[in-house]
Amino acid sequence: MSSPPDPTLENIEIVKINLKNIQAFNDYIYANGQAYFANCFLLLTSTDNSDPGLSIGIKILEGSFAALGAGFGPVGAFAACFMCGEVDKLFIQII
Repeated sequence: MSSPPDPTLENIEIVKINLKNIQAFNDYIYANGQAYFANCFLLLTSTDNSDPGLSIGIKILEGSFAALGAGFGPVGAFAACFMCGEVDKLFIQII
């Protein structure tokens, strides 16, 4: 195996410039981004039970499973019931 070539002075200057740019970006994010990050965290961890859209969407999804399952007899009814249970189990934590 051969060793990598030694960097030239031009390569070293490019790396220094890149490091300065990264540090400036990091400083900007630290100074200006803390409020945004805290706000995003608070919004993502809060619950909003005032919007009925999710529960209506879940009922429509469950209804579509039941309608699709009805055409396939007992196996379809079982599959529709199973999928409705999975949807309920998945979204019960959100609602």
